[in-house]
Amino acid sequence: MLITRNPALGNKISEYPFQTQKDIELKVLQAHEAFEAWKKCHDSDRFELFKRLAVILRDDIESCSSLISTEMGMPISDSREE
Repeated sequence: MLITRNPALGNKISEYPFQTQKDIELKVLQAHEAFEAWKKCHDSDRFELFKRLAVILRDDIESCSSLISTEMGMPISDSREE
């Protein structure tokens, strides 16, 4: 089991099971397929997707900032700037 910890406090955040070689190969294949689809997207479509992502992230800034602070061990004020 892989355990992630808050680097500032040392407390456990979560646990993740180790992946088998087959699991890893499947994830690499999925990533490759996603990249193949992504590179076929027109630039304007990518731009629109990134604009939508920016809106989602701004709308959920407190939750995202809290997660960044926990995982990276940085002050919440700094994570909001990220």
